[in-house]
Amino acid sequence: MKKLKENLSTSRFSFAHPEELAMKLGITSGAVSPFNLFNDKQHQVTFIIDADIFKNEELIGCHPNINTATVILRTKDLLQIIKLNGNSVKAVQL
Repeated sequence: MKKLKENLSTSRFSFAHPEELAMKLGITSGAVSPFNLFNDKQHQVTFIIDADIFKNEELIGCHPNINTATVILRTKDLLQIIKLNGNSVKAVQL
């Protein structure tokens, strides 16, 4: 967490509170997924991803807004979908 905080150039870092998740992404704790960004109509949330995923993983699995199923897709396709939705993406080295 310390390295992530440094890479994001922030003095404070915390996970979202349940109320904030509901308000910004329309979800509950435990069901967080990149696909929740489709609910971020004001594009306030930045998607943060470990830069090593690009080097080591061609495919990525994500919950489709429910944590009882998984969608497998190419990592580059997921990032393209997120950007097309209007959210920013930041890859950080951990």
